[in-house]
Amino acid sequence: MTSQEVSEKNNHVPAFLLGIFLCYPLSQNPLHPLLFAQLLVSVSLWYFVSVYKSDRALSPVFNGAFCLSATTIFYPPFIVFIVMCFICLLILRPFVLREWILVLIGIALPYFFYISLLFLFDKNIQNPTLNLANSFHAPSIPTYIKGSFLINLSLGIIAVFALIFFLIKTVSNIIKTQKTFVVFMWIFLLSIPTWFIISTGGAFSALLSAMPLSVFCGIYIGNTKRRILAELLLWFLLSVFIVSMLQQSSII
Repeated sequence: MTSQEVSEKNNHVPAFLLGIFLCYPLSQNPLHPLLFAQLLVSVSLWYFVSVYKSDRALSPVFNGAFCLSATTIFYPPFIVFIVMCFICLLILRPFVLREWILVLIGIALPYFFYISLLFLFDKNIQNPTLNLANSFHAPSIPTYIKGSFLINLSLGIIAVFALIFFLIKTVSNIIKTQKTFVVFMWIFLLSIPTWFIISTGGAFSALLSAMPLSVFCGIYIGNTKRRILAELLLWFLLSVFIVSMLQQSSII
């Protein structure tokens, strides 16, 4: 957030919010594949954002595509974000054919290694296709379990206020920050269909939207001039998260 100028100033709120949301898959499984996938998505975005106005972009571009592709092996629903490799290039870089070719190679290599290992260990080489097919279902309204109402409603309210904040205020005067904001906006837009076509199995149904929502709400809370309001919002979210987890555990 800070070194890549995603935010105008030092801001740890997005990381705090993302940590809260990722506790939901953690509560289901301490080794939930989404956690490893989210780490790789973060690394991938680090590489892509770092190429803005960089003279040495070939290696970061390849690494970013490789990490994002590897993400889909750990957690197949992240396949919806593969197109972000090209969106990042369009937003952050002028067109360079070598960079686009490296992105294609970076996307293909993890699957080449994965299928090669499946073949060497005499496993079904159709596993990648089967995993993708089993990760999605026909579009349907998300099923809300006990403990889901509070966290989804409270985040939705804060997200609405964040939207109003960005509509009446310029994101930043820094060009890189503006472009990075557009990148996260695209991630959010691509994640919206996943609310209806994948089953996260937890109280928070927008897990694939956790990163952009954390960034948007975190920037809003971190930039508010009323520090008391920011502190109250953070404590409110943390309290809602605790109550939500207790409700899921049937403690309250």
